[in-house]
Amino acid sequence: MKKRMKSIKTLPSWFIVIGTAFVVCLSLGMFLFCCLYESSDTISGLAWCGAVITLLILPMILVIGMIHRGIYSVVTIDEKGMRRALFGVFRKVSISWDELKEMKCFYRVVGQIFCSKDIALKELTFNQITMKSKLIQIPASPKVLAVVRQYTDKEIIGLPEDKLQEMIKKYR
Repeated sequence: MKKRMKSIKTLPSWFIVIGTAFVVCLSLGMFLFCCLYESSDTISGLAWCGAVITLLILPMILVIGMIHRGIYSVVTIDEKGMRRALFGVFRKVSISWDELKEMKCFYRVVGQIFCSKDIALKELTFNQITMKSKLIQIPASPKVLAVVRQYTDKEIIGLPEDKLQEMIKKYR
């Protein structure tokens, strides 16, 4: 008996979300250490400026960049299609299964699948795709692929069908 899922909610990449949260917490902790360390009054103004830039401003730019890319967006996949919303509420993007034009898979540390309703992804590189804002990014996990495959038979560029079926079998 096949397991049939109605819908799934996920983040585009748990790896990136946890990694950026770790980097931001580490940099804030280092900044607090620099501020509270007993010999902090002997640090020059240039060193303070460098600490503020590297330990406060750059991590905040990283978080803003990740928000712009949609990394902190909740992706819902169900019978209607795919929807992405920042923290589940803002900056919504949706693609119905009828509107879905292409899906392309990339493996960079972890597998990611980019889905589009109006942009041809076949010839684009990873860097070009990440600059597009109207795409939905989903993880290439067996659970997510099983849900996607039950609603559409469209080819996933960069992920051979035999490997896709092998990954889905791992989930079931």
